[in-house]
This record gives sequence, structure tokens and C-alpha cells, in this order.
Amino acid sequence: MLRRLLAVFLSGCLLAASSAFARAQTGAYAEVVSVDAQNFPQVSAQLNVFNTNGGFESNLTASDLTVYEDGQPLPVDTLTQLDIPAQIVAAVNPAPALDKRDSNGVARFARVVEALGAWANVQSADANDDLSLVSLSGVLISHASAQDWFVSLSAFKPDFRKSTSNLQTLSIALDTVTMPPRQAGMKRAILFITPHLDDPNIDNAIAPFIQRAVESKTSVFVWFVDAPDQFVSASANAFKSLALQTNGSFVAFSGVETLPDLEEYFAPLRRGYSLTYASAAKVSGEHTIGVSIKTAQGEISAPKNFQRERSAAQPDLRLAAVADRAEASSGRSV
Repeated sequence: MLRRLLAVFLSGCLLAASSAFARAQTGAYAEVVSVDAQNFPQVSAQLNVFNTNGGFESNLTASDLTVYEDGQPLPVDTLTQLDIPAQIVAAVNPAPALDKRDSNGVARFARVVEALGAWANVQSADANDDLSLVSLSGVLISHASAQDWFVSLSAFKPDFRKSTSNLQTLSIALDTVTMPPRQAGMKRAILFITPHLDDPNIDNAIAPFIQRAVESKTSVFVWFVDAPDQFVSASANAFKSLALQTNGSFVAFSGVETLPDLEEYFAPLRRGYSLTYASAAKVSGEHTIGVSIKTAQGEISAPKNFQRERSAAQPDLRLAAVADRAEASSGRSV
């Protein structure tokens, strides 16, 4: 019973590390998503590792990682790649530019919907991405499958010519994508479909949204839908900055260019790692954990940034921990 209490208590301490996040000076970064000590002394952790281009670092082995528990280096026993759903919000910023039609009478936004439909139609029925659609009027659908999400998108018929685009749509998208995920480790992305904004202070206006996206680790992919002469506008440059600073990308679309496949954006966001190691903790109380990762770009560290003190109401488990270690060393089951 005391052994079980130790495992549960340590698990509670380690779970406090779920928000641990570090960004290396090179641009590569690692994130400890969650830690589980229910099978103490074996501890498992979910980990994200991204390279300098913002892509998932896919070629790691257990020997590339070292766990630091209370500052003590420990080897990683197993490292497994995971498939994790993504939390995705499409945000449509309506304005007359999206309704501009080509010589065949097809609106720019209709072309956008075609591209999104091509992606949605190849998603498997058991895909678990969490998809939402928002616009100036608010959330149109949330936490949906790709199929239901596209039905909502197809039914979205705003009066583009009477709409004035602004950053409220982006604000709603950030509110939606930062809702608590249904699964640990889900990464966030916004597809922001927008024309130019007639705002002489667009750089200052967009700065808080960039900060929110960076702090919430949300990648913003911008589809800038407008006339070609707007592609070099102050507004376009501001949205390029938004995409660049959030590990997203920027595409300008006047109605004739080829739009990218969304899977190029979202596939890297669905990947992660699970590691296990043998804990050396002998007492309950305050503990720290960090992970050092060797990559081709250099060494990345997920920080040791959680602490939890044992409360006075909790039993002192030092003797139980010592007994557990003695049993383990003698070959008895724990």
C-alpha cells in the first residue's frame, strides 16, 4: 500500500511538468507534454521534439536522449514514436476580396473551399483530429470530424460584399484552439483565410496576436486571398510575420495559383514520442525532471521546471521507498 502511495504521489509531482517547454537559440525546441509514474519505478513521459525548420525531429533513438531526474542523469530505456491527433481551427475573415470572381464566374473563396474539400475527403473515418470553423460571427462548428467540419464549411455563405475583415476572426480562432485538448500532446494550428486589412497600424495591431500564438505554441498558416497588388502590402507583410513567428507558413492566392495540400501543414503536428526510464527517486516529496536530446542541429533541453513539496498531512514514505528498493534488488516483485 505504501509502495502504491509513493507511485501515486510521484505521478502527481511529475504531472506538474506537463507545461514544460523550451526553445533553443537555434530555433529547435523540445517539450515535455506529460509524465506518468503509475508503474513506478518505471516512469514514462510524452515528448515533442522539433528541428530548426519547425518540423518534427523523426530520427531519434533512445541513445540520443538523457533524462535528468533531480539533476541526476539517467538512461532512456525505450523511445517510441506516437501518432497524436491535432487541434485545428480554420478561420475565415470575410470581405469583398474573397468574392471576387474569375472569367468563369467562380469566386476566390469557392476555390479555397475546393482545396479544403480535397483534403477533407481523403481523411479516414477514424481520423481523430479536432477540427473547428470560426468567422467574424463566432464559432460555426467545434470539435468536429473532418467530414462534419467540411459540411459546415460548405454551408457557410456569408455576405462577403457587405463584410469588413478585421482581426476579431483571428482572436476567436485563438480562443477556440487554446481550449483544453481532449488528449495530452495535441498540437495546435490555425488556418487563417484572410484578405488585406485597411489598417495603417496593422503591425502594432497584430503584435498581441502573434504573442498569444507563440505562447500557446499555435502554428498559424495564412492563406492571403486577395488581388495580386495586395501581395506586397503592409497587411500582407504583417501576416507573413504572423506565420513566420509561429512556425506556420504564408501563401498568397488571387484565384489562379495552386493552393497547398493541408496535409503538408498538419502531418508533422500529429507526431510525438513516448519514452520510459527507471526512476532513481527514493523518497516522496520534491522532484524535478528534464530531458536532453542530441540532434543533428545540436543539443536541445526540455527544462526541469516543476516542484511540489510533500504536505504535512502526507505520510513520510522514506522507509517504504527504501524497503521497495531492497525488494527490487533481491529480485522480489514490486
